[in-house]
Amino acid sequence: MKWTVDLAPHHKSGLPLTSRVIIAAGISCLGHPSQIPYEVEGVGAIITGPWSGLEDHPPYPVLVRRPGGLLWVPPRPPHHTTATLKRIAPKWPRSVAIIAALGPGDVDSTREAARRLAREGRVAGFLVEVDEEEPLSQVVARVDGVREFMVPTWVALPLHRAREWVEPVVHAGADALLVGMPPVGVWPRGDRVVRGRLYGPLLLPLTLAALSQVVPLARGLPLIAQGGIHTPRDAVRCLEAGAAAVALDAAVWVEPDLPTRVHEAVVAWEQEHSPSGENTE
Repeated sequence: MKWTVDLAPHHKSGLPLTSRVIIAAGISCLGHPSQIPYEVEGVGAIITGPWSGLEDHPPYPVLVRRPGGLLWVPPRPPHHTTATLKRIAPKWPRSVAIIAALGPGDVDSTREAARRLAREGRVAGFLVEVDEEEPLSQVVARVDGVREFMVPTWVALPLHRAREWVEPVVHAGADALLVGMPPVGVWPRGDRVVRGRLYGPLLLPLTLAALSQVVPLARGLPLIAQGGIHTPRDAVRCLEAGAAAVALDAAVWVEPDLPTRVHEAVVAWEQEHSPSGENTE
């Protein structure tokens, strides 16, 4: 099978993808396009919604629409990872790599979720998600704890802390970096305040700024751009800024054909620039 990019080139097994286009965590819930029937054609990998070894989780998703974007509280991780895997894994598309997102938590809960997921042969890699309020030392320990399962590991860097966290995370053994986790905002809703991540086109300048900071510090690790990518041209801008791949997020809710259109634009960009040093078959 022809492949376009390896998003774990320093890992012994690598993580080759047939496309630079990735579906971000949460769009497919636990990894299959049922909630949102987006087009899988042209997609290289799907990041599942977050998994956790914890039994207690925050409330179920809340979405607050605002002009120019939205504030979203993501879905809770499944309580019983093993049972859920048996139900969900057969529905995963065979044409793409499945990257299991590990939700924020302590070292033990992250390792436990990774242990259960590693048993499922269809999981091609992990994405360690973080809470920007957690100590960097805990993030590093979680990354190190996941590596024992010998599965390629990506780490999501918060947009506003990407430069601060990149070098310690690289030293901890990350195989690729996702730049980056959207910032957190709050909004009053009834008698309570909703705290969630912000999504929308205005995030793209923040993503490009974070890429410019991370590229010189990433020691050649592949970077995956996420945040504010709402058009094929947005995706190309991220590649021009140094990203090896792009993860499509909230825009797919509105335009299910966006992954295919982005893939076509990326292929055209590849043909024009012919990046060196990457296998094509």
